[in-house]
Amino acid sequence: MRNDPAVVRNFGTLLVEYARAVPDGVVAFFPSYLYMESIVSAWNEMVRPLFCSVPALERPTIGG
Repeated sequence: MRNDPAVVRNFGTLLVEYARAVPDGVVAFFPSYLYMESIVSAWNEMVRPLFCSVPALERPTIGG
């Protein structure tokens, strides 16, 4: 279910809406780097235009 494209798209859209509404930004936590990478990759294909108005940073994995 968490890899369902509709769920991934809606989560990305929700984060963008929160980031626009919260003055100092938001932080999203993922259960693993592998899952985070798959979600960010999907967002790059699906909802990237939404992220153009919101700066996004990714913390690199430690040791690789």
